Amino acid sequence: MIFAAMAAVLSSCQKSELESVSVNDGKDIVLNISVSNPGADDTKALIKQGWVENDEISIWYDSNVQENPDLVVKYDGAKWIQKEGATVSRNTPSEGDNKYAKALYNGTVKVASKDDYTYDGTTLTFKIEHWAFLTEVQVVVKELDKDKAGSYTLSCDKFTPLAAGNGYTVVADAITASSGTKGDAVTGISNTDGVAFVFATADYSETAADYKFTLTDNTSTPAVTKEYTATTDKISGTTGSMTAIKALTIESISFTAPGPEYVEMKMGASGNNTLKWATMNLGAKTIAGNLSTCAGDYYQWGSVDKLYNSITWADNITGSFVGLKEGGFAETNLTYKDNADLSDATNDVVKKTYPGTNWRMPTSQDFQDLYEACVGTDGYDNTTNPTTGKPTSNGVYWCDSYDGVAGVLFYDGTNVLFFPAAGYGDGTDLNDAGGIVDYWSSSLTSDSTDTAFSLYFDSDNVYPQGNDYRYFGFSVRPVSD
Repeated sequence: MIFAAMAAVLSSCQKSELESVSVNDGKDIVLNISVSNPGADDTKALIKQGWVENDEISIWYDSNVQENPDLVVKYDGAKWIQKEGATVSRNTPSEGDNKYAKALYNGTVKVASKDDYTYDGTTLTFKIEHWAFLTEVQVVVKELDKDKAGSYTLSCDKFTPLAAGNGYTVVADAITASSGTKGDAVTGISNTDGVAFVFATADYSETAADYKFTLTDNTSTPAVTKEYTATTDKISGTTGSMTAIKALTIESISFTAPGPEYVEMKMGASGNNTLKWATMNLGAKTIAGNLSTCAGDYYQWGSVDKLYNSITWADNITGSFVGLKEGGFAETNLTYKDNADLSDATNDVVKKTYPGTNWRMPTSQDFQDLYEACVGTDGYDNTTNPTTGKPTSNGVYWCDSYDGVAGVLFYDGTNVLFFPAAGYGDGTDLNDAGGIVDYWSSSLTSDSTDTAFSLYFDSDNVYPQGNDYRYFGFSVRPVSD
């Protein structure tokens, strides 16, 4: 067996003794490798800040052109060890003139190190410190769970990921990366600050504010999508255009998610069209779980202001308004706008919440098209009663307890969309929480001067284009074209 004792320099620059790793060729060799973080002027300093658990380094000796590395080591959070089950091409370096070592960091971040080594037939010694990145840019999303990195993907129409498979070629004195298809998504990898996404090339011709990143989060069911755009033209020290920056960090300082998490639902009887639907009510924190977190806020039709300060939930089902204003949701309260045009951002609470985006209140036709795309031939189903996840066939289902909350579930055969039965505000009271689904559309009715269309469900009835008095306090679900 070959036993390789290794020492690594971590982000704190303190050395840590590492366990022996073995490569099986029947000959003992001591492999001394120093792994370092580069200085602040190095590209890698922008991309790699300290080693984290499950980081990997693949190592080649000399001018190898084989696909499999000579050694793969893995960081377990405290030390470097040989990766179990890794396929290696050979076990001893040559003793020729081409004495240099090459390395790749992780399965996606392609780096190369051309460093002289010494080998006396027993001990191989070299340092991995002169890193040269083969990727153009890495995007780090700070808000994501790094322990679930593989459950996220990110795409940008101006960035090109590495080619499928290995995406690199080991040649005589370098490692070259090959590009995939522009705009395709890449899978996340763990990063000290969150989850990182690595791209092979980037188009820097546009201004920073024109860059939009689309994140898909598969950590829950259904998978949800979020879009990030730049909040300013100045990112990472560049002004106007992106220039040739090597690293981006998505956080509130320079990037923002200007809309809610959403799923794309089929629309209309043919299902040929789609519409983005927020997975949660406006003001909600969860999709389901309990009404105290998933009901969200209640609004009169055409009003962009809440008529209360908060809600007290006695048992996550029964709620009451706290700090009612102007008499609450009362017929005499004209806070709601008479005959307001909700195409005007000043009257659409969703447009006010997400300014400068395509997010808006749904129209009554949007509710009807969603219903028709999902319902199939069986109509409204109040007997199957799904409790979580996806039903066995597309349809519209009443749920007594979908992840603990009553409501209605739309399933278009691909994605699900849940509307909790948040009840409604009338006067000073919150009514029928847990029993009635009432959501405002942006559409006024034509047969009355004081009603508007709404989505209405209970366990027995369905009205995708119901109508109600505009002074009631209903939930709001954002949509985007």
